[in-house]
Amino acid sequence: MTQPLSEIRKQIDALDAEILELFNRRARLAQEVAEAKLAAGETDNFYRPSGRPRYCSGCGT
Repeated sequence: MTQPLSEIRKQIDALDAEILELFNRRARLAQEVAEAKLAAGETDNFYRPSGRPRYCSGCGT
């Protein structure tokens, strides 16, 4: 039996809130990385694709 639409929407809203919290946590950590790089004297080229994780690398693809 299918769940009521209102229940499905509540679940989606809850997931959206979790996703937003995770993005915010990641942004705070990225800010800490930038601050650490500045403290270490790095002032250019903060963006290094090789230093970024591959998203969903463990998703089975």
